Amino acid sequence: TFGRVLEGAAMPALGELLAGLGEEAEVALLAQGVDPEAVVASRRAALRYEGSDSALEVPVTFPAQMRQEFEALHKARFGFEAPETAVVIETAVVEALGRSSPGFPGEGDQPKAGGGAERSEEERLRLRLRRPSTALRAVPLPRKSGGGFQSE
Repeated sequence: TFGRVLEGAAMPALGELLAGLGEEAEVALLAQGVDPEAVVASRRAALRYEGSDSALEVPVTFPAQMRQEFEALHKARFGFEAPETAVVIETAVVEALGRSSPGFPGEGDQPKAGGGAERSEEERLRLRLRRPSTALRAVPLPRKSGGGFQSE
């Protein structure tokens, strides 16, 4: 469970949650026969403006960098930013990828001339774990007014 404002004080708890999800993901992939050396996990957080229900995922880094990426994505998707509005970490996300045999083409492999990278005998295993927030509270929804936001 999460639902905390994106700030430095929230990062240790987010890190603990992501570590637990990462362990779950690795155990699940190992149970499917994935070589432990072949497991790669990415850690992301679904962020939203406080009072909004539209979350966008960004890599977990530092709070200022996460906010900057979130606002760029938000502006691209919804056409505006709200720098005066708090950003909430809604969900922790771990996506783990693995391979079932050696020699699996990696993410950076270039496609072959005839199409995609060869994956004839290899199988790509993917597991995505999310922990949504249940600690949300009711707040007034911001409405767009002129160039900014106002609470109703």
